Amino acid sequence: AHLSATFSLLNYPSDIITRKMGKGQAVLSLAASIGIPLIGGFAGSLLTIPEIPTWYKSLKKPKWNPPNWLFGPAWGVLYTAQGVASWLVWRRRNTTKVVVPLTLYGIQLLLNWAWTPIFFKAHRPDIATGEAAAMLGVATAATVTMARAASPEQILPLMVPYLGWIAFATALSAKIHQLNPEAHKSAKDKVKGGAEG
Repeated sequence: AHLSATFSLLNYPSDIITRKMGKGQAVLSLAASIGIPLIGGFAGSLLTIPEIPTWYKSLKKPKWNPPNWLFGPAWGVLYTAQGVASWLVWRRRNTTKVVVPLTLYGIQLLLNWAWTPIFFKAHRPDIATGEAAAMLGVATAATVTMARAASPEQILPLMVPYLGWIAFATALSAKIHQLNPEAHKSAKDKVKGGAEG
């Protein structure tokens, strides 16, 4: 019953899934598609957490900077949604060409994962802004090709919120860089500079 409800929400009858790949395989492939972005995002959060009360807290931020507690739930929802979108494309592999959309999806996911260490560990909002802009471009191309491979009605509701969030994150990263042009300098460098001055 739960499986049927899940596929009904995706506007794809469960009997077709069952006939093509079986319930067990369908559930496993869906779980893997969702789990991959979630695991990568979780790994990134392990790098982020130590920096929140230290380096990130010391940065000047715009008034429209979201509260810290919002980022985790937001990324959890967005990672889950794009995982489902990738699965919807993957299940069409026998009837349409999915190599290009899934390759673009994979590239944007790698760029997504790379953003966290660039911003939080390397302390480079400037580089992170450029990286996020590239991510937005690739993610947009992925969304367009994924919608063509599956259907716009299925893919766009899952991916467009993600694109909006990336655009927002890019703008936020750029603003933080503008407000903190020397953010890449470590606390040790600042102390040393102050002592020399």
